[in-house]
Amino acid sequence: MNSTPHTIPVSEILRYRDTALDLSEAYQYDDIDSVEGIRSDLHIQLNASGFRVYGNIRGSVTVPCDRCLEPVCEPIAIRLDEQYVFSWIMPAQARDQEVQIEDFYEEIDEDGELDVRDLVHQMVLVETAVQHVCGRESCQFPLTRLEQPSAISEETFAALSEKFGPARNG
Repeated sequence: MNSTPHTIPVSEILRYRDTALDLSEAYQYDDIDSVEGIRSDLHIQLNASGFRVYGNIRGSVTVPCDRCLEPVCEPIAIRLDEQYVFSWIMPAQARDQEVQIEDFYEEIDEDGELDVRDLVHQMVLVETAVQHVCGRESCQFPLTRLEQPSAISEETFAALSEKFGPARNG
């Protein structure tokens, strides 16, 4: 299995027994509008049960304002700390026990691979799922202006239709 900056075979991670594997990369995603890409500075460190991926993810993303749907550029800064546990370590009965906060981890096979690009993507999607409001004085929820169609741009109307579905009569 060949590694790329995006996927790393677990067998390659196992070679770093005495030191952390350092990864710095900038990613672009089709479904995330980022100004200069999403930058990740991550470290992979082996431990007794598997390995830990930790570091920082940062960048700027453009998202629609949840009120007026105008674009808002927001910085993101994510502190990543994920634990991966080898599947052979996990006894079957442990999978059925009540989960505690320290029990959150990903199970991984030693023959598998870590998709760093996907991990960063998931973290950015979770981070940008919160409410975004542009803060402009003119910012209003567009549905309050639907009685005055001329007050809504075609672009805003199309975005509303895409988000909430087509308008229904009566």
